[in-house]
Formats: sequence, C-alpha cells, structure tokens
Amino acid sequence: MLENADLRRDEEGVSATVATVLLFGGVLSLIGMMLFTMLPVIQELEGSVERNGMITQMNSYAIQTVRLAETGMPGDSVSIELNPLEGQLAWDYMRGGSWISATWSEGQSLRLRNALNLDAEVEFRYPHGEVGSICWDDLRLGPQRLHHTRLPDISGTVLVVPKVGITENLIPIELKLRQGSSSASGKISGTSIWSVDLPLEGMEGESWLSANTAVDVYLWRGKGGATEAPPAIAEPETGRGRSWTVPLGIGTTTLYLTGLETMRIDWRGAGNSSSEIAIAGGGFYAEGAVWTRSFTVASPTALSLSSSADARLLIVGGDGGSGDAPWPATTGALIGSEFLPPAGSGTLLLDNPMPEAVVIRYLGGALTISANDTLRIDWPPAGALGAPILRADSAIQLHWMPRNDDTGLDRSGSLAIHAASDTGRISGQYFNFSTPRIATSVDNTEVTLQVAGVESQWNITTWNVSGGNTHAENAAVIAPNNTEIFRLEVISGNSLRAIVAVGDDGLAFFPHDGAQRCSFIGMQASGWITTQLPWSNIADHGAGGIEESWRSGLHPSSMVLSVYGSDSEKPHSALATAWAFHMPSLFYSFKSSITGMETSTRGGAVLTNHPEMQASAIRAPSDRSGPGPRFATTVPLTFPIGDSVSGSADVEVDLSLIQRQQLVSSIADEVRRGWDGPYGIAIAGQASADLSYSTDWTTFPQQLQLLNDYKGWVPDPTTDSSETVYHTQGEPIQFTLQVSVLYHLAKEDLS
Repeated sequence: MLENADLRRDEEGVSATVATVLLFGGVLSLIGMMLFTMLPVIQELEGSVERNGMITQMNSYAIQTVRLAETGMPGDSVSIELNPLEGQLAWDYMRGGSWISATWSEGQSLRLRNALNLDAEVEFRYPHGEVGSICWDDLRLGPQRLHHTRLPDISGTVLVVPKVGITENLIPIELKLRQGSSSASGKISGTSIWSVDLPLEGMEGESWLSANTAVDVYLWRGKGGATEAPPAIAEPETGRGRSWTVPLGIGTTTLYLTGLETMRIDWRGAGNSSSEIAIAGGGFYAEGAVWTRSFTVASPTALSLSSSADARLLIVGGDGGSGDAPWPATTGALIGSEFLPPAGSGTLLLDNPMPEAVVIRYLGGALTISANDTLRIDWPPAGALGAPILRADSAIQLHWMPRNDDTGLDRSGSLAIHAASDTGRISGQYFNFSTPRIATSVDNTEVTLQVAGVESQWNITTWNVSGGNTHAENAAVIAPNNTEIFRLEVISGNSLRAIVAVGDDGLAFFPHDGAQRCSFIGMQASGWITTQLPWSNIADHGAGGIEESWRSGLHPSSMVLSVYGSDSEKPHSALATAWAFHMPSLFYSFKSSITGMETSTRGGAVLTNHPEMQASAIRAPSDRSGPGPRFATTVPLTFPIGDSVSGSADVEVDLSLIQRQQLVSSIADEVRRGWDGPYGIAIAGQASADLSYSTDWTTFPQQLQLLNDYKGWVPDPTTDSSETVYHTQGEPIQFTLQVSVLYHLAKEDLS
C-alpha cells in the first residue's frame, strides 16, 4: 500500500530558480545587444582588411600599367596575380574618364563639361574671343576599333600605307575593302603597301575600307594627279609635320616638300635611301625651303620620308599633267589669307567666291582677284630663290595644279575634297567655291556629298537642288549645271564633305570616316557653349551596347576637340585643343558596415570610397614635369579582352601593351586636366597635394597670378574642383601627350 508523499512548496527555491533563469536571460540579452552593436565594428574591421588587401594589389597593378604605358614596347607584357578576399572583381565602362586641354596663344583657356556622358551633347568654355568653328576626331582607341574609310563611287586604284609615328604590335595590318556584296582582303607587313582596283567585279556604289590600325588611304585615278600628304603627327597650330609614309603608284611620282626653315630630309624606299639638305631662300623677301625628287617604279610601293623641320608634302602622281591639290594656309585651314605654296613647277588657282575683290601679294608684287572669280598664275614666279610666301587681303582658297594648257577653271582631270567656307576644313555646313570643269563643259564633273555625322538636310541654292542623307545611306552625287559657283547650305543636322571629281584622272587622300567632323559656331561667350556631337546618343545603352557602339564607330570612346577662330587677322586659326578618353575601370566591390564599398584603378590612379562612402585617391595618375616649364604625360587605357575572368576567383592577369601613340608635342600657353566620374575631385586633390607647402597659396588662395613659389597642378576654378591647371608662373609650357592602349586578359589561377 502506497503512502501519500509529504509534498511541500519551497517558495525560496522557486524564487531562486526564477531569478537564475531571468538572470541568464538578461545575460543573453546583453550579449545579444553587445553582438548587435559590435557587428558593424566587426564588419568595418573586415572591410578594412578587404580594403587594405586590395589596395596593395591595385597599387601593384597601377604601377605595372604605368610602367608598360610609358616605357614598354608593343608586345611587352607582365603577369599580375589578383587574389580577391570575400568581394568580387569586375569592369565598369560608365564611370567617365579624363580630358586634357591645351591652348596655343597667351591668356587662353579651354574647359569641357559632360564630354564623356555618352549622349550627343557637350559643353565647352572658351571665354577669350569668338569661336569660329570646332572639329571632332574619333581616335579609335581600344580593342576591335577598326578604322573605317569611306570612298566615293569612283573608279580608280586604292593605295593603302601604314601610318608612321604610331607604335603598334609587330603584327600585319589586316585590311578589308567592301563594295556591295563583294569584298577584297589584304595585309600590310612593315612599311609595305596594299592596292586594289575599284570597282570590284560587277559592283557599284560606295566602298568601305576597314583596317585594324591607323592607315593612310589614297585613291589614284587614270593618269594620276596631285594631293597633299598628311604627316604622321600634325602640329596642332599649323597642320605641318616631320614624317610621312607615302605611296608610289606605277610610273613616276614626284614629291615636293616645303617648309619655312632650312631642313634635312631623309628618305627610304623604292630600293634606295639618302639624305639631303634644303636651304630656305635668302633673298630680300621671306622665302621657305624647297626639296623635290621624282621616283619611278614598276609596281606600287611605299616610301618613308622625314624632315628636321616642320613642313608640308605634296605628291604629284603620274606625268599626264592632271590633278588638283587644295593647299592649306599657314594656319592649316584650306581657306586663309597667308600661304606657303609648293615651289614645284605648276599653276596656282586662287579662288575668290566672295562678292568683293581681293588683292594678293608675293615677292613685292600684287595682283587682284575679282569678286566671284578665280585667278590662275604660273608658280613659282620668276626670280624666286625658294618658296615665296603669298598673302591676301581677305580669305581665299588656293589650289596647286600641274602646269598644262588648261585655263580658267579647267582641269585635265582631278579629284579633291573641297573646303567648307564656314569652317575652312574638309567638312562643314556651308560651301562656296568655283566648280571645276573640263574645257568649257561641266558634263564630266561630279560632286559627292558625304554626311560627316548622323544625318543632314541640305540645299544647293545656286542650282535649286535640295536633299537629305543619313550616314547609313549612300552619299548623294550631284551633277553640276553650267553655273560656276557652287553654294550649298545645311538646313538641319550634321555637316557634309564635298568630294569633287573632274574627268577620269586625279589623286586624293581620304581620311577615316571619324576624322574632322566640323561644325560652325560663330559665337563669343563668357559662359558655357552647348554643341552637339556628330555621333549618336548611346546613354541608354547597356555595357554591351556601349562597347559595340565604340567598335562600330556609332560613338567615340576617345576623341579630340579642336577650336578654331581668328588669330592675328588669320581666319580659321587653331586656338585650343582638347583630348577626351573614356577609361574603363577595374574595381573590387566588398562588404563592410555599409554596402557599396569598393577599390578601383583607372588611368594609373588607385581609388576607394571606404570608409563611409568617402571618395579618396590613394595613388594619383603618373605624369612627368620639369626641368623648367615642361610637362609630359602618357594616358594608359586598359581594356579587358577575350574571356577575361571576373568575380571572386583568384586570377592571373596578362597585361600587355598593344599601341602607343603620340598625340601632340608643342608649346602650349595653358594645360588643363579634368576628370569625370565619382572620384574626380579626389584625383584632382591628390595631384595638387604639394600645393599645401606653398606660402603664396596659403596667403592668397586661388590667386594664380600671385603664386610664385610653386610649379605644378593647381585646382581650378575652385579648391574642390575636379579640374586642375598646370601652373608655370606664366611661362609657355613644352607640352607632350601620349596615349597607350593595354589589354587585360585574366585567367583563373588554378595553382
């Protein structure tokens, strides 16, 4: 039999148990609260580890990038290991880039805004006088950026030579010419030449030549003709240069080199090489130096030529007396008031399509060109010791032609790109020139109108002809009537190029399709001037669409802006130049106490927004300065290629130099640099960090005219600006700018 247990409630024990449980719960709550409050600290410590670990690697990457860009030769490469911790590596094409501007006269300044926004609108600021016109050039820098040259529907032989002065990989230049449904392919090794006849079999219409690097393209028709050969690197103020690679067609080709100073000429090609001296004329009147030589070859070949002084080169192909070479003024424009014509035996045609007479002067004499008329004179004049300088009271167009029996506007045959009257360059929105012809008939004259942009609506006022074209369509071809003056105006849209062909002969150089897209501005403003890029708006494209647009030429990834106006009564003078580069950014994203943390590198700079989204520059872009007022910089542009691995895997990067190109080496009055993107102010601040040691800057902040104890980068126009100006205490700057293209190939490291 069970007995009832003597059970009794122990109140004190229950209280102790409850208190213990509550105490344990409180401890757990405190621990939880401590963990909650400490978690950001832990995450921040983890973020600091990530930041410091990747900054070290990014610094190493940037150092190798700059070293290759500045001192490497194409084909050089270096291997770099990147070991992500917990974050991810990726590339970004939409973080802007950098622009550099230079002005060529005292007291000037050029600034850009929104140049790298991927839309079709750009603002620039040049508050020092009237801006006559601007021209844009696509530099075609980056992987698979083919150089496309558009050729008119004209029969002839296409001659292609490599562009010297650009350091490329030692691989053949690959070429492809397309016309209709047919194509022809070829390669150039070294300094050889490639040629092909147009039209391709059974084809008609325009043709397009594509090359995997920069080339010079000429079209030779019939017995040949005459044209100016562009230098490898053109001096920005005058368009003159010091080195050329030129084609020699079948038969005889004569070269005329003309410069203001005595020069030494070195040439190599056509189975020979030599050096000669050309001495500037020493007479009473200022005369330039002249060098000439003829070459006869049985098959097309290339010739390399260099000069010790800036000069212009005229090519006269064939011996039939045909051709027309529009000759630039000393400003580099095809319309001007001062010229140094080639001193080869020929004829000058001076075209004055304006309603007032113009007086021209040379060697102490003077002649008058009537209004809306032309004047034809033998050149060089009797008594010339060298190359005489010719001056006009107002702007005219000048053409050099071989000496023959033609008179007036007559040609034996010619092919030339005629200048636009509003810009003085090969494209514009208003054309006004005398139409060439054969004998007294214009039946064998054609004017081809190519769109230098996206689309254009135009009207030829003298012939009452209107039309419109897009860039994707074939160019319009106009057959002139008997009216001698050709006047065309763009009603809306982008500018045009006017290519004039007469008869069956001629020789002309054709720039690539993205070169010299010019627009008339005609404005003086102290503030920002808004203009339209002559390319399509791709701001709404994704990364893949942007890259494809860069490859196809729909929008430039790197470009040059040239500003022209009147300088010392010389129209269409170069006032300032700016170079703008999109810079793909290699970045590493990681977690910290807040999201969105990263470190990145672009253009040789190392950047981070850790901690607390504070943009800072760990390493500034590399440049070289001194001694004295000298400044040189090489812009490294790095692009991922192929199946480059990204993400969180350890990778081994093969970083290789593909191309180095010198863009300019000249005397500038001001050099300015601006950065687009989220780190612009930080990069500008890092570049001008040494300014803190200047007593003048501390005493007179932002007063550049009083800054006499410092040379280097200064933030401008404000202390927190993303722009800097290179301060040299008012001295002219010996300015050199290069750009290097590097390829980044990343493979997963399986070791």
